[in-house]
Parts: sequence; C-alpha cells; structure tokens
Amino acid sequence: MTQLPNIDPNRRNDLYLAVQYICDTFSIAYNSESAEHMMVFLEALRIYDERNNQYGPLWKNAGAAENFFDASRKARRVKAVVMSEGGFNIDDDALDAINYLIFGIRNMREGRIEEVDDGLRKKMPPLPQGWSYEYYEEQLWRLGPNGFRERVAPEEIENWPVADGR
Repeated sequence: MTQLPNIDPNRRNDLYLAVQYICDTFSIAYNSESAEHMMVFLEALRIYDERNNQYGPLWKNAGAAENFFDASRKARRVKAVVMSEGGFNIDDDALDAINYLIFGIRNMREGRIEEVDDGLRKKMPPLPQGWSYEYYEEQLWRLGPNGFRERVAPEEIENWPVADGR
C-alpha cells in the first residue's frame, strides 16, 4: 500500500497522490479515469464542507425525498444550460447535485425520508434481510427478493413512528 504523502491541496499533483492513496486503501484500480472521478468528488466534498460550515447540516432537515428532488432540480438546470449554452459554468450546480444525492443516500440510510408539517420526521421501519427502500419517481418503494417491488402508500408513511430528527 502507498504511504500517504505530505499533501499541499494547492498542488494538483499532490492531490493525485492522495487519490492514489485512497484507491490503494479501498482496493480501487488507480488509473486516469478513477483519478479524475475522485477529483470531481473531492470538489463536491469541498463545496459540502464550505456550506456545512456556513449553514450547518440543514440537509438533514429536508429528508431524503427533498434531497433527491433537489438533486433532480440541479440536474435539470445543468441539462438546460448544456442544451442551450453549450455547458459553460455548470460546475457549481453539477457538484451541488452530487452533494444532494449523497445527502439523500445518507438520509435514507438513517431513515429520514420526509419532513412532516409539524417539523417532525418519520422513521422508516426496518425491513427483512434482503429487502430495501428505494425512492424513485417521487415515490417510496420496498424492494424485495426476485425483483419484487411494492409502492409504500402515503397513508402507511403517516403511521410510521417519529424519528429523533438527528
């Protein structure tokens, strides 16, 4: 395994050394494609860090459903700019979309799916092994073995217990 070098974040070559270290640590093939992919992620992480320091973890309050909606909105904005203007100056919106997707995944894993009118959040009940929740086309689904898919009814969500909001 590569040793983590002393990194100067202002030097791009140093960042590539850090990416190589991360790839080695997680058994990911290090090549120009994986390096560029990680560099984009690091840009998104930098934006997350700046905004988290500025505003705090407001994304948790929105819940997964809103996070995925925001990611979709940002992606549509990027697409509109690319289609009409040739794709200039889209980095911030595209990197925001990445962060919103990550927020949504994190909120889903923690069971923070949506905010209720009184500001309380519903907690998704645990599923049997091999099952998972998926948020698709603005609806929540339960996915089971052998491709089984079942929409979670809104009235069912209303009866879920309230989460602690963290």
